[in-house]
Amino acid sequence: MNTSASLSASYIERVIRQAGGITSEWRTGRQPAAGFAVAPSKTTERQIPLADFSAEHVSQYTRAFHRLLGLPGMCLGARVKEGIVYLDVSLVVEDAVTAAALATDADQFAIRCVHESRSIPTEEAATGSQIQQEKRSERYLTLRKTIKEALP
Repeated sequence: MNTSASLSASYIERVIRQAGGITSEWRTGRQPAAGFAVAPSKTTERQIPLADFSAEHVSQYTRAFHRLLGLPGMCLGARVKEGIVYLDVSLVVEDAVTAAALATDADQFAIRCVHESRSIPTEEAATGSQIQQEKRSERYLTLRKTIKEALP
């Protein structure tokens, strides 16, 4: 793994092509080993045909979302599915309830358990009452505000 202060676009492109994806803190290169990943906004998703995908796409993407990617816990996420590269910004949090609450706010259908490397449908990650209680917490409200302010 590249451990430089920030991951290079060419390194990210190479990993995506070789491994089929990546979830990594953009600035540190750290790959989370635990927690729950969620894309906190639909506006960050980009789809690029794998045949056309290049390091320049990564550079453009990270420039567009540099403020969001710079927040603690934010990761550059990418996966390849059926010949399409999906780029996204994901937040890795410690608990499934927070991830599920963020997912419902962003109209996401699932969160990802990092440790088990599997998707969990939002409705299975937490109950509706747990999500509503989380959304009322000061910690959650501050997190949502921070995310919204960092979006372009």
